[in-house]
Amino acid sequence: TRPERKRELKEMAERSSRVPYLAPESFAEAVQALWLTQVVAMIAYGMAAIFAVGRFDQYLYPFYEKDVREGRITQENALRLLEELLIKLGTNLMVLPYAAKKTGNELGSDSCAPTVGGVDENGQDAVNELSHLILTAFSNVKSLGNSFSIRLSEKSPEAFWTHALETFRETSGAALFSDEAVVPALVKSGMKAADARDYGVIGCVEPAGDGNTFGCTSGNDISLAAAVEMTLKNGRLRIMGKGIGPKTGDPRRFSSFEEFFDAYKSQVLFQIDTVARAVNLKDEVYRASFPCPLVSATIKGCVDNARDMTAGGADYNFGSIGARGFATAVDSLAAVKRAVFEERAVSMDRLLEMLDKNFQGFEIERQRLLNKCPKYGCDDDTADEIARELAAFFCAEVAKRDTIRGGPFRPGFFSYGMHVLEGLYLGATPNGRRAGDPVSNSFSPSNGSEKKGPTALLRSASKIDYGLISNGCAINVKLLPQMFSTGERIGKMTGLVKGFFSQGGMELSLNVVSNELLKRAQQNPAEYRDLAVRVSGYSALFCDLGKPLQDEIISRTEFAEQ
Repeated sequence: TRPERKRELKEMAERSSRVPYLAPESFAEAVQALWLTQVVAMIAYGMAAIFAVGRFDQYLYPFYEKDVREGRITQENALRLLEELLIKLGTNLMVLPYAAKKTGNELGSDSCAPTVGGVDENGQDAVNELSHLILTAFSNVKSLGNSFSIRLSEKSPEAFWTHALETFRETSGAALFSDEAVVPALVKSGMKAADARDYGVIGCVEPAGDGNTFGCTSGNDISLAAAVEMTLKNGRLRIMGKGIGPKTGDPRRFSSFEEFFDAYKSQVLFQIDTVARAVNLKDEVYRASFPCPLVSATIKGCVDNARDMTAGGADYNFGSIGARGFATAVDSLAAVKRAVFEERAVSMDRLLEMLDKNFQGFEIERQRLLNKCPKYGCDDDTADEIARELAAFFCAEVAKRDTIRGGPFRPGFFSYGMHVLEGLYLGATPNGRRAGDPVSNSFSPSNGSEKKGPTALLRSASKIDYGLISNGCAINVKLLPQMFSTGERIGKMTGLVKGFFSQGGMELSLNVVSNELLKRAQQNPAEYRDLAVRVSGYSALFCDLGKPLQDEIISRTEFAEQ
């Protein structure tokens, strides 16, 4: 009976009768076509799939610009459409198994990751009016858990840098990417430069070609932290009760840290080989039994090559192997190097006893390992050199392997919440972490170890060669909201991000929230339903997370102005 609503419903019906079967002719039709394509793709492939919408500020912009120029849409109406689209994308969930609800999301994770900003295929700034409008829409709906990626470049306008950082006044959740780091990494992995410059971000933080790539970018991981335990136990994992990795020798007989590190690398290599074989077996099954022609028709190359995406039809066919627990492994290796082999403050035999007893009766020794040994994230050259060497070794070994679909495996470092679950299965580690405690999240330092402030943290992280990490990484930093409260402070935060990116950094995820607020939300969830946080590589509504994962986010170091 309401004329305005009646008009809206008729327009919806008209749009839905045309798109996506016919080409859209307006901005509203283009948005409708995007959403319906997402829905049918999810139905066709299965609800465990991840279909990122990519650079929608680029491919929707011609429709927006034409409608504005011809007076067919106002900025206000376009903003409403974008807000509605983000709501739908943020609630189109990949359902998680019940067993993961306490260490993951109660409902599941969004799977439609949007990307805005960056350069065009020629390397020129591609930010447009729609890019800014999408940032406003993202702020207005308070993220809603969207795993939202903002591409930033040295060529991006200062106004876009400022607008990107201003979104954190309203909500956490956005991940910031440096084009100067991502594009060369993609080129090194085999992409043409023009296609690499046009990358979108999939799932958590994985850069990939926009509309031309079947990437299988996550779900195939190794545990760098578990490799430490396997080295100390000569190929065994405590929870398994038996040897699963190679017998690299009794660590009591190692005469140097280099010998220990070599044994550790053998355990990592074993995990990489195992995962690569498993992924290719899985891909064989999908190629033989689960083709998906509908989704394949939306990926460049499949139609021209007359091959389904599962059979290598896409222009780019990648696999992936990710690594979890990076900082836990680095800090543990650094502790062994310093305490056992350099200072000889503790024997290897004594260290093994301490770990087997979960530090019970060894609290003084545990505190020394926690506080006196080098830590990644503190701008400490000893720890950072181990981090650099480990990252380079892992990336090189992953990149040597090819998928059966005709492309290489790509390395990445992110944990999508698994760091809490993984910690439950691992015994104590030489960095002072107790059995059952979470391992470090994604590419971030271990919680509580970053004691020299955010600049030292980012200096450590900038020593990594990001040109090797073509499948992305996530570095999470928690900052207090007052650091974004004024224009001057926004400028300082912009400078912090620019400084990190200028030193080679690839990605930065900011949680702009206080522990006080997080604890209140934990106690009164009904009052904080729109509180979004960055978990490890993805975003989520805080009150939708299991308590162990909430506690881990609260335990992260909270940085204020220095």
